Amino acid sequence: MSLRIREAEPGDAPAVIAAIRACYGSSYLQPSALEVRALERALASGELRYALAEAAREGLVGQVALERLNAAGLYHHARAVVAPAWRGRGLLRRMSELLLGRDALPADARLVLGTSVTSHTFTQRYNLSAGFQPLGLVLGIHPEQTLSQLPAAPQAGSALLMGLGLRPWRPRRLNLEGPALELARRVCAGLGIPLRAERRARRRAPLEAPLEAGAWAEQPGQVWRLSYGTAARAAALDEPSQVWSAAVRWVELPAEHPDAPEKVAEWTERGFSAAAYLPLAGPSGEDLLRLQRCERPLKLRAIEVADELRPLRDWVWAQHERALRPLVGA
Repeated sequence: MSLRIREAEPGDAPAVIAAIRACYGSSYLQPSALEVRALERALASGELRYALAEAAREGLVGQVALERLNAAGLYHHARAVVAPAWRGRGLLRRMSELLLGRDALPADARLVLGTSVTSHTFTQRYNLSAGFQPLGLVLGIHPEQTLSQLPAAPQAGSALLMGLGLRPWRPRRLNLEGPALELARRVCAGLGIPLRAERRARRRAPLEAPLEAGAWAEQPGQVWRLSYGTAARAAALDEPSQVWSAAVRWVELPAEHPDAPEKVAEWTERGFSAAAYLPLAGPSGEDLLRLQRCERPLKLRAIEVADELRPLRDWVWAQHERALRPLVGA
């Protein structure tokens, strides 16, 4: 097997996009990944790096990316595509070594986020073997995405979120309660994030800005997301009908802010439940708790995960069912 692993250059953008289209057809959920000029610019700037696998006869047979998500050291290891004939040969591991090796990661990298659709158990197992720790599970976010030469999914795909920690962590003081606190503790333990004693009754200091809801923003896959911050913003509870008729919604809250328990309780009453704890994911590098409300018809047994990840899947599913059940028929 004659195979070359190398890093992509801006001129590789058309071939990278062609490989995505060959694998996913029109079902790929990241439109920006399919724009030649945007991809060229991202590769030239270094904000996005691609590892490519080239075979002597077939040409490009695999690719995976590392993308900078914010200035706090959060990166995303994603966009993996492997040609059908080359799956199961360890290509993802070999390509990822070019991006995630000790001397390959950017100097400012503190956490690498990994995402894998729940039907892609081979990606999940790679992430586990590479040291990624589970951060959560988001439900029903891939309504139509399909992979070439694989059976169509029986329901909208869900996705596991995992993280690879790279630097010593500052201690967190989690201002959460109930299931949200349980999930945050699990994630912090897995990543080795130390915790200070929780002070859930702490009041906001006079000069500490309250949490305010921003505007709902639509994400790929017909997902709507609401982010909270401390800048003064308009209340976002009464939004256009497309938000409230959406099949999937997320709310993200800074986990250490003293207003977090009140906001979590408010959204839990609206049928939202704990989905993921995301270190460094906020605009200023704060840790976020993601709540979700998924109303797409899903069956637990069709959410495929590696054996090691079943406890997380079952826990998130139980929170999801518990939050929505009282609202059925309301």
